Amino acid sequence: MARYISVGTHRIFYFSTIDSTNSYALRNLQNISDKQVILAETQTRGHGRMSRSWISSSPQNIYMSIVLKPLPFSEHLSNLTQYTSVVICEVMDSYGVDAEVKWPNDVLVHGRKIAGILGESIFQGECFQGYVLGAGINL
Repeated sequence: MARYISVGTHRIFYFSTIDSTNSYALRNLQNISDKQVILAETQTRGHGRMSRSWISSSPQNIYMSIVLKPLPFSEHLSNLTQYTSVVICEVMDSYGVDAEVKWPNDVLVHGRKIAGILGESIFQGECFQGYVLGAGINL
């Protein structure tokens, strides 16, 4: 069951445990507003590209998704994963952690993966419904 956390004027859907923040967003897209953030302490079925499993059992890490809709479909949406990787690196660097992007959508520290980003476009037939951008960050 989701709780709501207020951050300024924005409400975040917060789960102590969920299967996957991206999966939740995809299942509930019609009921989720634009720029809605979904955050979880743990995920039981976190996943990345090509359905690769993402271990998501530590509540000290960040497991989150954001829903972007409605916006016109653009080939540039696929670049959001790369942009997000760069932003995560910049944040880590600001804390003195030497992070680097492993293209196209991972973040490494000392050669080890600490973050993965997954973007998923949602269509109903040929009609674009939205985009879900998820990130898992091991702290």
